[in-house]
Amino acid sequence: MRMLLDAAGHPNVGTLFDPCNYFRLGDDPVAAFDTLQDKVFYCHLKGTVATALGVHPDGFTLGQ
Repeated sequence: MRMLLDAAGHPNVGTLFDPCNYFRLGDDPVAAFDTLQDKVFYCHLKGTVATALGVHPDGFTLGQ
């Protein structure tokens, strides 16, 4: 993502940051934010829960 934003080379090009997307992919959302923070124009937050069955949006686990 950072490479794409840098390639655009314009101060008005940024990103929506959704930490749960990084979390669900197994990436560190804090590290991702540290890398992107000067290009984050909007932040989307939602509930996500990690269980033994995996990571689930909105706190729902499989079978609920």
